[in-house]
Amino acid sequence: MCSGVFNNRTKKNIKSIIKVGILAGVLFCFVMSLRYGLLNGIIVGFLFFLGWTLLMCVFLIPIDYFSAKKLPKEASSVFQEKNIIVKLNIDHAYELCIKSVRSLGRVKLSKNTGINKIVASTRPGLFSFGEQITLVLKELSENRTSIHVTSQPIVKYTKMDYGKNFKNVAKIIDNIFDLMKVG
Repeated sequence: MCSGVFNNRTKKNIKSIIKVGILAGVLFCFVMSLRYGLLNGIIVGFLFFLGWTLLMCVFLIPIDYFSAKKLPKEASSVFQEKNIIVKLNIDHAYELCIKSVRSLGRVKLSKNTGINKIVASTRPGLFSFGEQITLVLKELSENRTSIHVTSQPIVKYTKMDYGKNFKNVAKIIDNIFDLMKVG
């Protein structure tokens, strides 16, 4: 169909937009049919589906495509996770993780998550309702700690993140290794 122009991420996003458009069109059709009759409801529902789907495809798909086209294939999911092992004791690793998360900016750390877990959320922006970032630390030995980093949209049904969660995880991990070199 459009394999030369769009990648798999874009095709998946277009399918999601069409599915949501069909659902919204059917619901709109039902409501309008109750008020203006079945034929008018079907016409208005179809026009709503068509207009909404085209509008979303014209604006959101190009933004997502261009913001994520240089990212690797694993960035196509809105849920991102990565595991790393650092040669630090768990207390020092925890401090570096806090500094790394704070360096993202626009982040709010949750309180009382314990010594082995850090939970943070980013503020809503123009294209996102925010992300939840979680770091779980596990002591492997006295000077080795496993860090599991996840980033996902706060809104459960988010289909496009413009590569934001992948970038969050990568930035946190890069910051941890940079902080290890410095101190």
